Amino acid sequence: MDAIKKLDRSVKGRGVLVTGAASGMGRATAHLFAQEGALVAITDINEAGIARVVEEIKADGGKGRRMAARRMR
Repeated sequence: MDAIKKLDRSVKGRGVLVTGAASGMGRATAHLFAQEGALVAITDINEAGIARVVEEIKADGGKGRRMAARRMR
């Protein structure tokens, strides 16, 4: 996998919301924003997955928070 490029604009100190963050592109996006210094709020219907991603972000020194998501019918 190619290395992730640095963002053109800074998100350091800003809050960002990433949906679908328990896996795949959402997870990678959450990690990228955290590495750039953002406070990352993540959501997904997979609550165990977002708990894991928040712990990964915090273990890397970032700031992350999970938000519950519900399926709409």
